[in-house]
Amino acid sequence: MLAKPAQSTKSMLSGYLGRRGMTLVESLVAIGIIGLIAAIAIPAVQSSRSSSRRLACGNQLRQLGLAAQNYESLHRCFPGALEPLAQLLPGLEGPDLSQLTDDEQRQVRFPQFACPADAVAGALGGQAPSYAMNGGVWGKATGWNGFFTHSLEPLPGVPSFQIDIFDCVRAADITDGLSNTAMFAERTVFDLRGHAAPVPDDPVTRLSHAALVIPGMRQPGQLDIFADQCERRSVWDPQMFSHFNSNLRGQQWYNHVLPPNRASCLNGNPLELGVLDYSAVTANSLHPGGVNCLAGDASVHFVGSGIDRRIWRGLGSRNGNESDTHF
Repeated sequence: MLAKPAQSTKSMLSGYLGRRGMTLVESLVAIGIIGLIAAIAIPAVQSSRSSSRRLACGNQLRQLGLAAQNYESLHRCFPGALEPLAQLLPGLEGPDLSQLTDDEQRQVRFPQFACPADAVAGALGGQAPSYAMNGGVWGKATGWNGFFTHSLEPLPGVPSFQIDIFDCVRAADITDGLSNTAMFAERTVFDLRGHAAPVPDDPVTRLSHAALVIPGMRQPGQLDIFADQCERRSVWDPQMFSHFNSNLRGQQWYNHVLPPNRASCLNGNPLELGVLDYSAVTANSLHPGGVNCLAGDASVHFVGSGIDRRIWRGLGSRNGNESDTHF
């Protein structure tokens, strides 16, 4: 009996080529592989972008530090608390605002003051800056022991009233060392345009300018009590937000009452003149895990949100003689 001829190669190929589409199992396998690749790739891309923005913000701070060093060489002191960023503009190839009218100043954009991670600061052209100067551990309560100081002078024509006159500090005044003292740190910006109280209660809003209000505690021995209440308190008072933000908008300093990315808290009546002098104005950012901080020697450090409170305060003081606090 003759054997049946083997199927020709042509007929076999025609059988394969004749199949249309994929089976259900093949489709599910393909979808699963694509999903697995996306699950691996997307977080990696996002992390890369986040790291890139963080580095870009750090580079802007480094340029601020170099400009501040040049300013100190020229003027024998660092910029004061009254618009310190504006004082640094000439050293950053920016305009001299003192030579511009108010209308002209409102038209100027400052991209060097807008951290790429802070979309609101970018949208506002840096006029509400992403960076704030170190006002010390607890503002007036600790004698403005950060990167600027102050003196009390009577307001001309009103002898019974006193206001804070802020001055710059010299390098020699920073006895803890320039490399161990914070000069600038990041602070996120919240855009009030188009918003009316009550404002939304969301993480970005709280991070930008928290509206927590703590009863007045202003004695040096009450610092930790105030800080503990500020950190624990979770009550959000949207009606007070506008008062807090009207005080803080344009604020170009922060303090070291609490470590980075904690709540900011008013200390006393929000309508009181100078209430921020005793409040917690906290450094914060939209970077995961911490903030960029510029030291007095123009070095930039990423400070984790979990830094010990004592160490963070030591970095905020220019003359506390802390032997174990360094970046």
